[in-house]
Amino acid sequence: MPHPGEKEKKDPVEAAYGTDLCSFAFKTIHDPQLGVLTFLRIFKGSIKSGQKLYNVTREKSEKILKIYRPLAEDLEETAQADAGQVVIVSGLKASH
Repeated sequence: MPHPGEKEKKDPVEAAYGTDLCSFAFKTIHDPQLGVLTFLRIFKGSIKSGQKLYNVTREKSEKILKIYRPLAEDLEETAQADAGQVVIVSGLKASH
């Protein structure tokens, strides 16, 4: 997936969100130690640990517990992630 700033044609779904957060959950895994982890691609805006997200598909709000950056087979915890990044978050229960 290209970085949001590199796309020539604007996606109408992204445009509908204006300046609000727009991200896509594309994979969910279960880690024995960390629990359910969800992979997110952030198209617009940024997320922070402890932030609530609104799941448009499920029509529910969910709270992000922690944000991780995937580094090969390791995960590095971070407090914030911005547009263009692929991150892994914990705490989303309705997204899988």
